[in-house]
Amino acid sequence: MKTGFVLVFFLFLFIQSAVAQFCANCIDISAQKYSYKPSERVLIFLDVLAADIPDRKVDAYVAIIHPSGSTRFIYQISSWRVKDAKNKQVIIEPLENKEIGQYQLYFILARIDSDPFDNNNWLAAKNIDIFLFPENWQAPRQEVIFSNNSGLPQLVAHGGGEVSGQLVTNSLQAIYNAYNRGQRFFELDFSWTADQKLVLIHDWDITYRRLFSQNAKAPNLKEFDQLLMNYGLTQLNFEQLLSWLNDYPDVKVVTDIKDRNLEGLAYIAERAGDAQKQFVPQIYAASEYNQAAKLGFKDIIFTLYRTDISDSEVLDFVKKNTLFALTLPANRAIKGSLAQDLKGSGVFVYAHTVNHSEVYEYLQGRGVDGIYTDKLFPVE
Repeated sequence: MKTGFVLVFFLFLFIQSAVAQFCANCIDISAQKYSYKPSERVLIFLDVLAADIPDRKVDAYVAIIHPSGSTRFIYQISSWRVKDAKNKQVIIEPLENKEIGQYQLYFILARIDSDPFDNNNWLAAKNIDIFLFPENWQAPRQEVIFSNNSGLPQLVAHGGGEVSGQLVTNSLQAIYNAYNRGQRFFELDFSWTADQKLVLIHDWDITYRRLFSQNAKAPNLKEFDQLLMNYGLTQLNFEQLLSWLNDYPDVKVVTDIKDRNLEGLAYIAERAGDAQKQFVPQIYAASEYNQAAKLGFKDIIFTLYRTDISDSEVLDFVKKNTLFALTLPANRAIKGSLAQDLKGSGVFVYAHTVNHSEVYEYLQGRGVDGIYTDKLFPVE
């Protein structure tokens, strides 16, 4: 793990204990702002709603994941007793000489004496992203106005977009909400059921526990369809998504298939019929491009979050192949010149996941054209 943050904490908080199911709304973490210069201190706030937690004690952590991927616990306390808390402060002293990029901050409650790196031990967790920009960065004076009116959209609704205070639900209500707010491109997550059917869910782990209060194990399709989704939401199987797309022919679905991507694209191609043209598949390796094209997909996005392909290899690939767009993790767009080089080659570049307009403005200066976002919507 990396060390080196000089940390000063002011934390007046009593927290909660082991709960049989994952609790998504009993804690929260927020920040005074989400973009910083290295000389600024970071102020975050922690909330606890004790009534939602039946047990009396937990181990509590605040962790930070650096742009490099290393993790550091910046606060931890064992066997904390449950008590309501609101806007309790954690101050991280200035991040001078630290890495420019995206940092993830996690507030976690875990079973007592368990491994906090194993999310099976988490009883509750919330996270936020903060961004560290160069010292000469200036925040925009006016809010960025987004428009999806011409060309490829600036905004793609990540996981269907936020709904009912929840992110990445891939739910019917999420896509209706985002559509009604002007979104037409939806990045949706597909996972395999136990009987090898595609349904819309990010994973059968934390997301499954959060949205369905179920243990981390994939159900079969019938079981999935019969589950009651939390927060008044409605889950979608693949056939239900097709029915929705039939009613909204102006919608495009950017696929994020979590396992066996080419098998998943073949599954879609076999069943989608005329709606196949509404699917924009993401590929995760250059080697997947030709097979995706052979399946009949006309628009293909190469997303780089699962590959260690070099910048030069990416630039060579786009010279030889026609892409709908290329998508970078936000850190790769911030730290290198790849987005600018791709833009110079005429490639439309997305970055993910970005939920704050000032971050998008900074990325635009780095060559990024659009973003996958949970919370930003176009103004038409």
